Amino acid sequence: MKKKIFDSKYVHCFEWLKPKIFEIVWLSATKFGTYEEFLDVSDKIFDGIKFHFVLTDTRELAFPIGPNLQISYGKYSTGKLIEKGCKKLAVLLPNEFIINLGVQQLVDEVDDMKFENIFETKYFSTPEEAIIWFNLQ
Repeated sequence: MKKKIFDSKYVHCFEWLKPKIFEIVWLSATKFGTYEEFLDVSDKIFDGIKFHFVLTDTRELAFPIGPNLQISYGKYSTGKLIEKGCKKLAVLLPNEFIINLGVQQLVDEVDDMKFENIFETKYFSTPEEAIIWFNLQ
């Protein structure tokens, strides 16, 4: 069971009650967003995280994540996830090649920052695979 805790034209966020997961679902409308809007929405998302397991669904994400954003947003988001006590971050990758590559490079930037001892990140195709990896059932 899950309940929606944040809603915007770019993203929906849910708290799963059983198992306890925070889910972020990026929407295709991100194609029309600006960097400032992306950061503003991200602040609201990170304010809502209560659980140690975060599922980020980027399958519909259409916001281009270029090299400069990968580094700056990687540092920003990693700091927020650590602050919230994240233990595992599951990422559902988009099908669109360029967006997929941007998401993977952003996560690789985070991995290069040597935070693997604080939380783990892994890619998945479906939410079901991520839930199994969270090992919460």
